Amino acid sequence: MIIPSSPFPVPAIASAPFYVGQKVIGSVQGYPVELYVEALLEDFPTMYPRETPFFIVSLEHLDQFLLSAGATQLPNVDVFWVSLAQGADRSKVLETLQASAYLGEVVLDRETLASQAANNPLLGGAWESVALQGAIALGFVSLLGFGLYAGITVRRSRLELGVLQAVGFSRRHVSLLLAAEGAFVGAIGVGVGAAVGAWLSRWTLGYMSVTAGGKPLAPPLVLPTEVWLLTLALAEVALAVLASVVLAMALAGKLRLHEVLRMEE
Repeated sequence: MIIPSSPFPVPAIASAPFYVGQKVIGSVQGYPVELYVEALLEDFPTMYPRETPFFIVSLEHLDQFLLSAGATQLPNVDVFWVSLAQGADRSKVLETLQASAYLGEVVLDRETLASQAANNPLLGGAWESVALQGAIALGFVSLLGFGLYAGITVRRSRLELGVLQAVGFSRRHVSLLLAAEGAFVGAIGVGVGAAVGAWLSRWTLGYMSVTAGGKPLAPPLVLPTEVWLLTLALAEVALAVLASVVLAMALAGKLRLHEVLRMEE
């Protein structure tokens, strides 16, 4: 086996506080790597030198050095930066990359993001991340609310549940009744919540669609619908309803008929 030689020390571009000509020994997957700073830069996308200094090295040089050092596994690459040749069809390249991306991989276009930030200030101001945090908070609130409802329902209905068991209802039948009630309450809650939320959003946008001088905004604000975010919120509510039904069935299964009747007397 012939392993191609790599430059040693490995040439690198560094940020402050390093300086040109400096040699630094680091570690990659447990192997010591000596770097030689050949140039400096102040800024690089997604990197913040004031918080964490960084090095930029050639992936080919680094792989060759690790192979020569006896490494059996090369470092994984999480992010790729693609530069298009002059005259290339950007839309076709994006379509090809998105079609070949694996599950969980995201293809971002710089021009598309810049256009969104210019045309939609809320989206350009990380509005999606704020909405995602709201959806996650909604899941916790739904879980807490439906869980409390399930506990209070079983506690207030323990006499009725005990009577149902006395007249011959099995635990399976009681569980089905609780499941149906939980599904009904969840469906009503989702429907009413979605309708009221949509109405409040449009009502609020009516007051925001004006300029500083009080004139109508052109173009007017539009209420967009993010399908993935709406799906996430509905899935969280459905899981909360399911968890509350399971909790109600567990609490109802612990009821003892003689204890319930004695407590009600």
